[in-house]
Amino acid sequence: MRRGRLAALLEWSKPYREIIGILITIVVTVSGAVAWVVARVEATYATQSEVHYLDCRTQTNIKNALEPIQMGEYATKIDARNNQIRLLILRGDTSKETLASINELNDQITDLTDQQRTEDQRLQAEIANLASNCISVAPMLGAKSQP
Repeated sequence: MRRGRLAALLEWSKPYREIIGILITIVVTVSGAVAWVVARVEATYATQSEVHYLDCRTQTNIKNALEPIQMGEYATKIDARNNQIRLLILRGDTSKETLASINELNDQITDLTDQQRTEDQRLQAEIANLASNCISVAPMLGAKSQP
């Protein structure tokens, strides 16, 4: 009975085969175009998110790498002042000018230490802010890869 229905359908569709073929071709083409556009848009979005995440992580890593260098600048200045104080003490000169120079160098060391602490806190906050921004982007990347 099924063969009879199938044969009847094929017999009935003979004059319309070209039209049916064209319609199927159009439907497949439109479906393929829509699928391509959707895939292209998702791939572009995923790529932009990944590039943003990579840029964010790179900035954070650069800041982390530069922090010791920036802090080393203060340490070098502080060491230079300490060495000047040692030289003045080793001379054995106890004049008012020498004592004033030692006091001034001590004040500079205190100021540099305060600046170093402030700069370190600022850099740590900046790095933490960059890292938190990177973490906020990361869930979007994971969401794209899940079915």
